[in-house]
Amino acid sequence: IIIMLILLFNYMFAQHTWMDTTDTLGNVIRMKVDDKTGSPHRIYGLDVNFSRYGHINEQNVQGLSRQFLTEYAELLKIQPGALKFEKAKNRKGRWYINFRQQHGGVPVYRANVGFTIHENGNVVLVGSDTYPDISINATPSISSGEVLNIAKSNFAGLSGTEVDP
Repeated sequence: IIIMLILLFNYMFAQHTWMDTTDTLGNVIRMKVDDKTGSPHRIYGLDVNFSRYGHINEQNVQGLSRQFLTEYAELLKIQPGALKFEKAKNRKGRWYINFRQQHGGVPVYRANVGFTIHENGNVVLVGSDTYPDISINATPSISSGEVLNIAKSNFAGLSGTEVDP
């Protein structure tokens, strides 16, 4: 809970700076960068057409998206292996794709990468709110049984609460 509160506090007061940079192909792009993490919050003008990975459909959207994330991992300041595919929806010819960041198998609160692909294959927008340098141990220090006992002792008997083991 403490880790979640720290990350939430940092997220709520995050500051962003606009900057111009180049992508892996040398094209100039505009980014809104999170001042605390150094990772891009939004990327505009990324000149990428998804057709270079193949024709996107429901069967291959996850694999093609991972190719894209791997190619742009340095720019996004992400580790593609730490991203879990969450969903992909096709609405009116546009794909909306989302991944959630995990650390040690634990989802990181409000940390995700999403992007929109136009029906012509162009990547329209990339949004990223990730934490590139997480260095905490994600292994629980107490057992699930201990957690249940703590919850029972602190919350049992409160109006509207039930303890279901």
